[in-house]
Amino acid sequence: MPYEQLVHDQSLYCCNQSLELSKQLAKLNRKKLSESRTIEAQQIQKLKTSNEIRIASLRYIYRTANREDLEQLMFDLTHIMMDDTYRALADPKGWKEACDVAGFPQELDEYEVPEKELQQWRMKFITAIQRNT
Repeated sequence: MPYEQLVHDQSLYCCNQSLELSKQLAKLNRKKLSESRTIEAQQIQKLKTSNEIRIASLRYIYRTANREDLEQLMFDLTHIMMDDTYRALADPKGWKEACDVAGFPQELDEYEVPEKELQQWRMKFITAIQRNT
């Protein structure tokens, strides 16, 4: 199996991991504030951080391979996954303090899993890798 296929598989894995973490976050967001919810949110935050590191590594690989299109798609995946809900649930006290300092309300909107956006990303990615095979 050529190394390109392994790298592409990792990219698709990151997308799948992003979807799974989003679903876990949505479920957790519906729970009442508690210490167990905060602990679970911190675990999800750690997994999200690991996924972001993997995505950044893949961006670098695509850049060194002169695949700017795939590098941009990895940036797009990072952008899709940016959401304050992760931080707010993982550190409720810190979130409250940050909102107080910034003068923003600390209530979060209902978290929606970016399922459609991730599906569109996956289709763009598959199209991009098929163009150069």
